[in-house]
Amino acid sequence: MKISKREQDAIKAMVEAGREFGFGNLINHLKSALAASLMEHHGFTEKEAQSAAGGGYLIAMHRDILVNAEWDETGKRYTPLRPQREGTR
Repeated sequence: MKISKREQDAIKAMVEAGREFGFGNLINHLKSALAASLMEHHGFTEKEAQSAAGGGYLIAMHRDILVNAEWDETGKRYTPLRPQREGTR
């Protein structure tokens, strides 16, 4: 099967980026991008989308990196608040 020169160049660029930034890191970003696309274009919930995409980074974290070139290393911004049990603080 023949692919376009543009696609071949994109694949080569991904391989080089994987070498530089880590293949697992890039794979997780691709999974997150796929999950975000499933949510945006097909109405998936985040949980459904991440399951269908095979995991990846949390969508909010992925978006922070795309928009701001940084993410909250504490993870607090991405962790939903859990209600405390009665009688605990």
